[in-house]
Amino acid sequence: MNDDPEQEQQAQQLIGPSTFLSLLDASFDPIGIVGPDGRYQWINDASVRLFGYTREEVIGSHFRDWLLPDESVSGSMAQALHGEAASVVRRVRVKNGSVMVLRTELIPLGDGRVAIHASDLTALYELLRERGEA
Repeated sequence: MNDDPEQEQQAQQLIGPSTFLSLLDASFDPIGIVGPDGRYQWINDASVRLFGYTREEVIGSHFRDWLLPDESVSGSMAQALHGEAASVVRRVRVKNGSVMVLRTELIPLGDGRVAIHASDLTALYELLRERGEA
């Protein structure tokens, strides 16, 4: 979030909510918005393409539902829900049954919700494992 309230207000005037969501939806990276209860409220097209789940399958589900069972939840989401950005690496199962390694940036939106921006690190982790470095 921007620390300059005047600049923040100018940005909000230039980019309304529908334009903002359109920009997020056009991203090639998976992005979702989670409410204060940890449930997905919105995901972009890249999330649908990458993970294979429909919006209907994801919206309303808890973010923990998509983590592998042995993944610990370190409190990074709670941190983000309280206004502090966080970054964490997680393993998730996609619809085809495979496992992906994601770096997720948890970005507080200032209204109790958190934007989740994911980057796929699966190929990097596989390469490191092959080289014995992971």
